[in-house]
Amino acid sequence: MNPVRPEELSALLDGELSDERDREVRMHIAENPALGDEFRLLEQLDAEWTAAARTAQFSPVARVRLKRPALSGFGAAALVLGLSVLRLSPKFIEPVGIAFGLQALGLVILLAFAATLTRPDRLAA
Repeated sequence: MNPVRPEELSALLDGELSDERDREVRMHIAENPALGDEFRLLEQLDAEWTAAARTAQFSPVARVRLKRPALSGFGAAALVLGLSVLRLSPKFIEPVGIAFGLQALGLVILLAFAATLTRPDRLAA
């Protein structure tokens, strides 16, 4: 009979041992009082944790409130277009394609910047 490893007590509790090993571990527990005490303590703790998990209710303590979105619509469009241009840039290896992509990216960034400058909350009354 092989000695009982500590993780086998947990496996026995969870029903994860083979039938043969389950019988061997139970025999060791019956023959060894210290091992029996350890297993009973493990059973008790498992029952307490299971009961606590059934009644647990978690709710967030901190709430984060943003005053405005992190990206405006134009900013998000600029980001998407910029990433698309970067992703497709290997297909436009010719200088004309690179120039076109850079100009389109620049235009989108310029439009996004202009849109943030002309927002109603930025205009002087």
